Amino acid sequence: MKVGITGQTGFIGTPLSKALNARPNVTSCEPFDRKKYNLLDVKSMKNFVKDKDVIFHLAGKVRTSNAEILNVNTIGTLKLLEAIRAYSRKNTKIIFASSLQVYSHTVKPIKINEGQPSRPENVFGLSKKLAEDLIKEYHEEHGIPYLICRLSNVYGPGCRPHFNSVIATFIDLISKNKRVPVYGGGKQTRDYIYVDDVVDAFAKSLARPGLNDTLNICTGVGTSANELAGMLEKIMKTKVKKEQAKGTASGDNLIGDPSRARTKLGFKCKVAIKDGLKTTVAAQLGG
Repeated sequence: MKVGITGQTGFIGTPLSKALNARPNVTSCEPFDRKKYNLLDVKSMKNFVKDKDVIFHLAGKVRTSNAEILNVNTIGTLKLLEAIRAYSRKNTKIIFASSLQVYSHTVKPIKINEGQPSRPENVFGLSKKLAEDLIKEYHEEHGIPYLICRLSNVYGPGCRPHFNSVIATFIDLISKNKRVPVYGGGKQTRDYIYVDDVVDAFAKSLARPGLNDTLNICTGVGTSANELAGMLEKIMKTKVKKEQAKGTASGDNLIGDPSRARTKLGFKCKVAIKDGLKTTVAAQLGG
């Protein structure tokens, strides 16, 4: 099996590349070399997509201008689909890293399943939703196989503080004895998933070549900001200084339902948040 990965040097792409290279059924795992390929140039991606069985599409933007987020996350996905259609095998499958942020936050901490309407509340979520729609359209029109994985809040070693990880940010602030901002009294909840579990879900997807679907890749467990701070307080053995951040947390819960992924992929999270936090703290602080 020949595999390609966009975003292979990123937080998720790095351990995924390592895991796939170790699998006996993966004969090659090509990274998306940005010196040779351009996600916004269809022709430049010819050699990247040709002869691939699966392409993991992880590349994307989070903390930048709205224009760049839409350009890379949505238009970049469109260009990749066009390259696959033009230059790759007819059955080349795209496995796309989407996000739970395609859903709206909920007032109560309930589990959101894939049947719920997609109503993004920010441009990042919208960019992922539009990319999902393009992937489904290319599946219908051109027969390109796909799997859309809506990831919850991914954390673990290598995640950057003040960029794409609340947990990494909390660890950084606590280690520097700075105040940790929380909204709504810290009661808002998120579904935090350890990076190794995400890699496991992606790896399992290789055994389901005929699966064209949209799946939540998450724990199904909500953790509040207060609970997160409390766990880090014990692990880091220091008092956490919290402060009320500006804004509101009304209806600020985002928890996914992993039932469909369990049924379709045989996927189940293995890393409990307390264990994942210990590993993440040690890696981030060099302990």
